[in-house]
Amino acid sequence: MKVLILGFDRFDSLEWNLCDTFNRMGIECRIIDPYKNFPFNFRFKLQAILRFSKKMEDLFWNRFINNLRVLKADLIISTLQNLPPEFSENIRDFENSPVIMWNPDPVYALFASREYSLYGNYDLYIVEVPFMENYFKNILHKPVICVPEGFNPFIHSPPSIPKAEAEKNGPDIVIAGTLYYERALILEHLTDYNLEIYGIYPGWLRSPVIKYHKRKYLTGLEKAKKFFSSKICLNTIHYANIDGTNCRLFEIAGAGGFQIAEFRESIPEYFTPDKEIILYKSIDDLKEKVDFYIRHPALRWKIAEAGRKRALKERKIAEKQLKSDLQKERIKLEESLKVPILGVIPFHQEVLASMSGEVFVATRREHPFSKLMVEIAQRLL
Repeated sequence: MKVLILGFDRFDSLEWNLCDTFNRMGIECRIIDPYKNFPFNFRFKLQAILRFSKKMEDLFWNRFINNLRVLKADLIISTLQNLPPEFSENIRDFENSPVIMWNPDPVYALFASREYSLYGNYDLYIVEVPFMENYFKNILHKPVICVPEGFNPFIHSPPSIPKAEAEKNGPDIVIAGTLYYERALILEHLTDYNLEIYGIYPGWLRSPVIKYHKRKYLTGLEKAKKFFSSKICLNTIHYANIDGTNCRLFEIAGAGGFQIAEFRESIPEYFTPDKEIILYKSIDDLKEKVDFYIRHPALRWKIAEAGRKRALKERKIAEKQLKSDLQKERIKLEESLKVPILGVIPFHQEVLASMSGEVFVATRREHPFSKLMVEIAQRLL
């Protein structure tokens, strides 16, 4: 079986982690990035330019689609929300393979891309916001499932040192993500602490918290190490996520970080509040909880460890269920996937190097997307 992912080819992106997952499952996969030959910062400018000229937009996507014609795939996953709907039809014409639109962003991303993906003829939509799932299914009559983002245990593992020792050189509060004004307004209430901000540097932002920005984008083990060494990992889930979560929720937990996150109705499905994660509902509530947990390190470490165990436990439960399902459906799945399924897709011990050069050993672990991929295959093939 061969899989093509159309999207952003960058280490630790959603596309990269999906591709890594497929390859570990023994399924050949590669990412095709239409902006591969452009500098990272220019890709966003190019998207804006193309919106002002339909002729230039058609020229750009025609070239991209024509280059795909020489490639063959049994399954195509696209995260290209700004791909015009007529070109999504072209992919189907020459590939004749199931095509999935995976939307990893909040609702506002649809508006920014002219809602192109809504009018595409995709076999399945994958969203991370329950509100979007209900709307796609009941109002737009689209085939859709809601899948919260997860973490990759092969690159989001904590260092092998006690958390108390790691925190000696870490900040009081760390936050990783794009610094919108919404986030800046929240962080302005926390400037009395040793604060570190990571992500794409917003040169246009005017806020006193900009001085806490490290002008660095964290990925992989370096990101996990920072979460683990910080006293508090703050997760200000964007309001456009509505009732959904974000990938940071699971990455922080997987890295063994102590997390204070903005309340969302769906979070208790994944973590028990006050035992595995701390949730806040207002600025005053946030400040009170930051003050409290800064002064109670032992309680912080206990909750962080419980959060990590819960994240890994959920994956073990999923693996056990997957093993049972595969035993029952083994022959049928092998025929439909056109690839042998080896038990529960075991992973052998291997040494991986992060972008920062740090090396760690990843032992046999279940992969976060394995059960999902079987479900998608059953739905489409």
